[in-house]
Parts: sequence; structure tokens; C-alpha cells
Amino acid sequence: MIYFTAIFFAILSIIFGMLGIGGGVVYTPFQLFTGTEYDTAATISLFLITVTGLSSAFIYKKASLIDLKLVAVMETFTVSGSFSGGFFSHLIPDNFKTWLFSIVLVLAALTMLFFSEEKIRKTIAPKFYHWKRVYDDKEIYVNIIILVIASFFAGAFSGILGIGGGIFKIPVMIVLLGLPTKVAFASSSLMVGITGFGGFTGRIFHSVINWKATLLYAAAVMVGSFVGAKISVKTNKEKLRKLFAYFLIAIAVVTFVKNFV
Repeated sequence: MIYFTAIFFAILSIIFGMLGIGGGVVYTPFQLFTGTEYDTAATISLFLITVTGLSSAFIYKKASLIDLKLVAVMETFTVSGSFSGGFFSHLIPDNFKTWLFSIVLVLAALTMLFFSEEKIRKTIAPKFYHWKRVYDDKEIYVNIIILVIASFFAGAFSGILGIGGGIFKIPVMIVLLGLPTKVAFASSSLMVGITGFGGFTGRIFHSVINWKATLLYAAAVMVGSFVGAKISVKTNKEKLRKLFAYFLIAIAVVTFVKNFV
């Protein structure tokens, strides 16, 4: 079963690498399906998210798609939220975590389906709390207040649920901050890697994991995420984003049915 899981994760990590998402939406529920206890599954998931995110970020950085300054600011608040969520996650009942996991997946999927950067980006008069970013000669003014609050809560959710936070931060960056899709996906890959590490360090105090199996999974997702990121650089992001939104809904339904039906 361990080797099957490694192969399965390697294949799926290609998709995650393409979309700048850490993979916790699958890593955690699949381990639950195989009988792993929630907190252990979430801890292993966060470790794999770290590997997936940083591996794909290496490719995106070479393609000059990552906004490093944006990542630095967002992660300052996301990591603190992720550590807090991971540290206190053992106090939250598993059933509530599963409910929250399913609901958040559906909301993130609907956001990706019905909103895009073109729909929400508007010409605004910059205020003192706006931060000018320039992508492909286009000026975009990022609301710092929204950035700080959304980043912290995205990190807290990721630490509690054992996911990297990409499913939260990508909609935030596109819908709330108005960033280009390609920048959101690429920057997310680096951020989920950092956030995943923050959540992992918070959870490791309360979890016992099989390191032999975990390192095998990590090697598999590293290869897959490299491949996925290389494909993504040349792929239409809008189509991938919508396809993955349906995938998020499917995962939410499967998780809900398994635990409550």
C-alpha cells in the first residue's frame, strides 16, 4: 500500500505543481481513506506540501513568475497563522475539522469558477494602504489591509486542516487582491511550501509519523511537482483553474460522504 500511495501522490503532484497548490486537498483525505488517524495524516500532508511547493517554486522562479516581495509580505503573516493553527489543532474535534475541510473546498472551488482577475480588477485611486505592483507593464494596487488579514487566516486554516493554504491564497490573490492568474499560481507554489513547513513544525509536537513511508512519498511528489511546474509554464492557466475547481468539489464530496454518510 505504501508504494501504491507513493505512485498515486507522484501523479497527483503533477497537477498540484501545475496549479501552485500544495496538495493537502488530496494528501490528507487519501490518508484518511487508508485508515490513518487525522492528526498524523495532516502532519505527513504538511511535510509533503512543503516538498511539493518548494520543488515547483524552483521551476517558476526560473521562469520569473514569482513575486518575491509579495511572497515575503504575505508569508510573514501566513506562517504565524499556520503555526498557530497547527499548534492548537489537536484541541479541535476531528468531525468539525472534516466539516470545515469540505465546506472550505467547496467555497474555494466556487470562487475559482465564478471569479477571475478580469472580473474584479478595477481602476482605482491609490490610497496610503495600497501597494503598487507591476506585472507585464500593468500597474496593480494591492490592498495591504486585506492582504494581512487574509494571509493570517489562510495560514491558520492550513495549520488546522493540514493543507498548504494554496486553495485559500490563490482565490485571495486573484479575487481580493487582483493579481494576474499566472503570478498567483506561481507565487502560491512558494508560499504553500513555506506555510506547509510552518504548519508541520507546529504539529510535529503532537504527532508520531512513519518517516520511512513519508520520505518515500516526499521523493515521489518532488519528481511530480517538478514535471507539473514545467508543464504549467506553457499552459493556459484559466482552463486549468476551472478544471481544478471541479476537482476540489469532488474531493469535498468524497470526504463528506466517507465521514458522514
